[in-house]
Amino acid sequence: MKYAPEILFAVALSVFLAYAVSCDGPQPTRAVHTQLDVYLQYANASKRKHGEYPKQIPLTTDPWDSPYQYTLVNNAPRVCSLGPDRAANTPDDICLK
Repeated sequence: MKYAPEILFAVALSVFLAYAVSCDGPQPTRAVHTQLDVYLQYANASKRKHGEYPKQIPLTTDPWDSPYQYTLVNNAPRVCSLGPDRAANTPDDICLK
């Protein structure tokens, strides 16, 4: 059976995060930055392959059980975690552009 790359990507990322935020893994903030980097690499690879950034990508939840936020800002990808307070546009948000 053949699976879409997006589904395999989401499953692999979920498994990675489950390990990363376990007591033996890195601190949640480091895990968030690692996952945000992976999402941006995925968006950039998609742009190289298809000529534009994807409108959406499969996202898992951050260590605080909030879904990651993926948006296009001026046709550039932006991926954010809402952080521990789970509220948007607060100082603890972690974003990569």
